[in-house]
Amino acid sequence: MKTRSAKRKSCGPPSLALSAVIICDDLVFRANAAATLERLGLRDEVNVRWKTIFWPINALNEKELAKKALVDSLDAHLILFPARCAHSLPHWVFDWLSRWVELRTIRDAALGIMADEHAAEFPKLTPLIRFARMHDLTVIVDQQRVLELAAPDLTGVAPSPACQRFGINE
Repeated sequence: MKTRSAKRKSCGPPSLALSAVIICDDLVFRANAAATLERLGLRDEVNVRWKTIFWPINALNEKELAKKALVDSLDAHLILFPARCAHSLPHWVFDWLSRWVELRTIRDAALGIMADEHAAEFPKLTPLIRFARMHDLTVIVDQQRVLELAAPDLTGVAPSPACQRFGINE
């Protein structure tokens, strides 16, 4: 007699492995972001295994730590920021992102902005959106909260099809 396995079976090809770098100082946000990526990756129609790396924002301002973070991030598919930080990133984060853009190995990488409990406090994402446009990067946002708050900054930036179906905060 055959029994059904309790394991979920995937209908698609074997999981794709993707890498995300989460840049923030909030341990709760880090855990929530990693769990969200994992949860989205487990969907049959997505079928992605996420490898997440975490770096504090201030590490990108320290020469040796910034170099290590850059090496760790070269194969990143996604650089993810909490919304409350994305509106006012220090200039040295943009310097680090510029080096990452030049050296990255994943050409279709994206910048991500994910809402957190303080997302309603920020007024604009203009500098990060402008940076992404200048460097031809995709911007993936939590469409439920961040898009509403940042709509004027996102004119002409369309969420990816995956983001439209599965907002990154699901």
